[in-house]
Amino acid sequence: MRMMMMMMMALPELFLRLFLCALLISSSLQTENDDDEAANKTWELTPKVYESDVTHILNSLLDGYDNKLRPDIGVKPTVIQTDMFVNSIGPVNAINMEYTIDIFFAQTWYDRRLKFNSTMKVLRLNSNMVGKIWIPDTFFRNSKKADAHWITTPNRMLRIWNDGRILYTLR
Repeated sequence: MRMMMMMMMALPELFLRLFLCALLISSSLQTENDDDEAANKTWELTPKVYESDVTHILNSLLDGYDNKLRPDIGVKPTVIQTDMFVNSIGPVNAINMEYTIDIFFAQTWYDRRLKFNSTMKVLRLNSNMVGKIWIPDTFFRNSKKADAHWITTPNRMLRIWNDGRILYTLR
């Protein structure tokens, strides 16, 4: 009986370790694939982008845009694709079943209100633009504590493609 109790107590820690190993393997495989793609990529020259062009596009996109409403509200659900890239895993506390993990959390979705017609395929924006568009309220269920990295500026990145695809990354 005592042996059975010890095995049952070790079970959550075992599952946690297996989960963390799977995350690490997934992250390293993604990195290897990214390296292969970068080596085989063909680079193309694009027209020079002027600050006034970006400003004009942003002003026209945000004119009448309501960031309190999700894309296609009342029409269809907004599908959010998520990716997690593990930077580090801190100590695991088996007694309290706690661990610390440092990640990049990426979310991608489409917002057809943000489509634009330009020679630029993507707008690369800083964290100041995040509050101006709709962002999903994604959370980690059962997390005890979650903090965003804010040194020296908010570690957030926003990309808007001309087809309305949005990439939002947070550390």
